[in-house]
Amino acid sequence: MIDNRAKQPPCFQRSGSPREAAMLNAGARDAAAFDCDRALAPHQQMPPPDEIADLTARLTAHCTALADALNSQDPASLTPRTSIALRDWAALREGPGAGAFGTWLHLRAVARTCRVLLDHGRTNALSADLPDWGL
Repeated sequence: MIDNRAKQPPCFQRSGSPREAAMLNAGARDAAAFDCDRALAPHQQMPPPDEIADLTARLTAHCTALADALNSQDPASLTPRTSIALRDWAALREGPGAGAFGTWLHLRAVARTCRVLLDHGRTNALSADLPDWGL
């Protein structure tokens, strides 16, 4: 039998539960969380410009993959927080403002958005494992 369904990128996996979002695999999820943590370090620990550019590129890739997966779902299945993060992501894709501080603030906004998108997948994965009590 030939499987004609659309192929997911290798960093994605589906559980089969209709309630669960397409998730980044564990390694990609951990990498995204680490990148978010680094980007959201205190202002006194602002990384050098080349690291900011590298972190921005990696977080942009994470957010793009997560947003693509979430945008393919029924909008009613998204939490309000996730819907707002997707709207924020659409605005953040335009890029940072002028100057080094604008680039730093843009990176931090992308990291906060990425965290919300990652949390949506974890929340759905957890709720898919809960029994349906019929409440």
